[in-house]
Amino acid sequence: MTVFLRKGLPLKSVVSEWIFDAPAGSKAEDYLEPSSFKHVATEMRMRPRDSVRIDCLDGSWMAEYMVLHVGPHHAKLKLLPGYPLMLEDLAEEVDTSDTFTTVWKGPAARWCAQRISDGEIVKNKFQTKEQAVVWINTQAKALAA
Repeated sequence: MTVFLRKGLPLKSVVSEWIFDAPAGSKAEDYLEPSSFKHVATEMRMRPRDSVRIDCLDGSWMAEYMVLHVGPHHAKLKLLPGYPLMLEDLAEEVDTSDTFTTVWKGPAARWCAQRISDGEIVKNKFQTKEQAVVWINTQAKALAA
């Protein structure tokens, strides 16, 4: 395979990779809105063809984008084919408890089991939502016995 140098372009081109964390509950498509990057586009000197990776803090997805255009108050991105990658197991167990529910409480507490009646967190720091659901289902079986 032969590669040709375009006239006027430098021989060595530098492409930056930017990595961002998205808040829990957000979707990969939310970042296709050009104004999503208005606070960092020019400050960080994003350029067309740069790579952007966004990881959702709740661990549910990650996506890669390519920067198409950067203006003074925006950055237009294109979601690359094959993304977003849904990191949660699609065959997750269903929470069968009427007593507890799972909630995301940030990167420190992570996934938590919360009592529905008073909102108290009874157990935290589950790495995945599925682990919290398994714990809740185990507790529900223990309470029923």
